[in-house]
Amino acid sequence: MKQFSIGGAWSKGLGFFSGEAAGHAVILIGIGILVPAVLQYLLGTGTAGMTNPAMMGPSAFGTMAYMGAAVLLVTVVGYVLQTGSYFGSWRLGLGRDETAPGAILYGLIAAVVVLAMLVALFLLMGLLIGMMGSGGSVAVVIPLLLLLIPLMMLLAALYTAVMALFCVAMFLVVLLAMAFGASAQQMNPALAMTGGGAAALLITLAFILLLFWLTARFSCATSVMAERKSVNLFGAIAQSWRMTGEDQWRIMAYLALLGIVLCVGLFIFALIVGVSMMGSIQPGQVPQMGAGMVIFAVIVSIPFAYLSVLVPAGIFLELYEDLSAEVFA
Repeated sequence: MKQFSIGGAWSKGLGFFSGEAAGHAVILIGIGILVPAVLQYLLGTGTAGMTNPAMMGPSAFGTMAYMGAAVLLVTVVGYVLQTGSYFGSWRLGLGRDETAPGAILYGLIAAVVVLAMLVALFLLMGLLIGMMGSGGSVAVVIPLLLLLIPLMMLLAALYTAVMALFCVAMFLVVLLAMAFGASAQQMNPALAMTGGGAAALLITLAFILLLFWLTARFSCATSVMAERKSVNLFGAIAQSWRMTGEDQWRIMAYLALLGIVLCVGLFIFALIVGVSMMGSIQPGQVPQMGAGMVIFAVIVSIPFAYLSVLVPAGIFLELYEDLSAEVFA
């Protein structure tokens, strides 16, 4: 194992797609982006008139139930296809002599397992929240807080690039809130942040740093799963923990730099899109979500999909140079 390099991780991540560029494009763009986008577009055009109560007729409740079921189904299928495309891409790049159909099948199976884990956690959390709302014991808060631990582990292991962006963005927001509170206190003592507010910000800051650290330590988990063709996420998390131990601070620096760049890029992008949309909308007009918006969303999603695969794959390959040589041989 060699010393982790930020430049090496990025270059290996970019090179990850070179061996099977067409296969990665089919999996990431075709399966992970285009198919869910088409399903969402068909759902939107097929149910556009159903949102008008005057067009529902006597079976209004049945129509609304049908819409809810259709939206839920499309959401679940879209998540499985998108997450499955990531795992399929990792398997295609890391699996020795793996074919595209085999990688796609593995990716979909892994995505279903991941979805089942997330659904189970959210159902348990919802059950506990319901018990609290119905007058349950305050002791319910303890298991509810404990459930946040596996949820944080899942999010940190599955979404390396997204969590890097989220943690950096939230960190900046908390710093701005603390700076604003200090400025308000100097201008007017009556606007000073109370002890409770300051403590809440410090707790939030600690939570963000913990999540960011876990993201760095678990950044190899999905690549380990794909390389082994396994759906044992927790075993992969344990392996990632061992792999990243010596280089955890360098990996955190890499993810922090990535998060900062993404924050700046998304801010500029949102500013440009917002100005262009405001300029094209007439006063009193409601923006329409048509085929143009779907195509725009697809175009935006493509670099995000590649980045989601590139970052953890590059970290994994950088930590194991001998495996990298075999993959690109």
